[in-house]
Amino acid sequence: MEKASVLYLDNLRKNELNATILENCHREKFSEIQREEQHLKPDEIEHMNELKKDYSIKPFLTKNVFKRKNVVFFAGLEATGHHLLLNAFERSCATMKTNSSNNWVSASEILTYYVQGPLRFNFEFLSESSAHSSLFINEMKLLENGNATMTILNSIPPCNVKLAQTLSYPNGVIKRYKRHPDLRYLAELFEKNNMDLRVVLMTRKTEPILISTCIKRKFGDFSVQSEVLTYQANMLLSQLQNLDSRFITGCFQIDSKNISDQLSFIDEKMFNRKRLFSDIIMPTFNLRADSCVDLRDIQSAYLEEFYRINYVLRNLCIFINKNK
Repeated sequence: MEKASVLYLDNLRKNELNATILENCHREKFSEIQREEQHLKPDEIEHMNELKKDYSIKPFLTKNVFKRKNVVFFAGLEATGHHLLLNAFERSCATMKTNSSNNWVSASEILTYYVQGPLRFNFEFLSESSAHSSLFINEMKLLENGNATMTILNSIPPCNVKLAQTLSYPNGVIKRYKRHPDLRYLAELFEKNNMDLRVVLMTRKTEPILISTCIKRKFGDFSVQSEVLTYQANMLLSQLQNLDSRFITGCFQIDSKNISDQLSFIDEKMFNRKRLFSDIIMPTFNLRADSCVDLRDIQSAYLEEFYRINYVLRNLCIFINKNK
């Protein structure tokens, strides 16, 4: 590696890692993960670049629909908090049974049904069929007519039902470069049908994402995972590029010391200071970092690119919260 590149990575690493965690954690090598290395093939890279280009040339989408009831989508890379949300909302089912006024309802079974295709949870299957999308919207409107203030699109379990598809970037373990939500299409669809879509962006520091996906869940080695996540982060940013910023209600970083304040900020913007997110999520919040990544075990080109794009996402999160 060139000297400048080494310094760049060293500085990023110092900013991203807690020194105490580094001293106490157990280092694990990516070679211990029994996964065959599978980098994207040239045709797969071309496919991703074409998708990115398609999103970037779409016209700017202005947000005109603002209602008391919201449809909420949590947008973020995998390992940025989707399973935290799933566990938190599952816990709230117990309290809802004794509360007659339910604040939220899950649309996850509806959305996951309508994005079923040749490749599971393929959003092109929804966006390419107007008849399919009409049925989806009809079911969403039925939920909107209920008592809930918030309808969640990600796979948050209805009471006594457990769903595993959280609709992160990427979503699933097969053909991962292809499997991601189409936030731009969802925004356009809800806006067209007079429904108020709100997006909550989720971010996390780079190395904990790799720890979670490579070591804990064994999705692949660090090099391959860095490449896949780089493309997925580009997809997410491309989809956000021409969306009115008013679609994005707020952002939280799962490993931030200020996560409670960030959730309270979202509550204030979306629910008029009622502590819905804060009261649901914070009681179950327990984030631990019990292992760390040795940068020497990672191909530098893929890692450096993922650091850069994730740094952009995290700065976007800060910008969103400062300018709302």
